[in-house]
Order: sequence, then C-alpha cells, then structure tokens
Amino acid sequence: MVALNFDKEPCQSIAKDLSRLGPNANQIASYCNQHLYEAPDNERLERNIRVLHERLDKIWKKLR
Repeated sequence: MVALNFDKEPCQSIAKDLSRLGPNANQIASYCNQHLYEAPDNERLERNIRVLHERLDKIWKKLR
C-alpha cells in the first residue's frame, strides 16, 4: 500500500472551508422544508444557493 503525501496545511484549510459550508447548506434545506406548503422567497433562496455554489467553486479550485 502506498501512502499519499499531501501538504497538511492546504488540506486543513480546505477541510475548514468545507465545514463552514455545512451550516449554510443545512439552513437552505431547513428553509425549503419549512416552506413546503407555501410560496418561498425564491430570490432569497436563489441568492443563498448562488453564494454556496460560489464558495464551493473556490474550494474546488484549491484542489486543482
């Protein structure tokens, strides 16, 4: 078995960034669940999803 050799600092930074996104994704899911039977604020929802997507893109670029 071959051990992969990763630089610890960037991996920790990426893990930290991902852990910060978890609560944001949970808030979006919670909002959607709370508004199952009524009209949600689509503009707000789209804005929050867009921000989450942009942050994920930044993390993804760190991996390249």
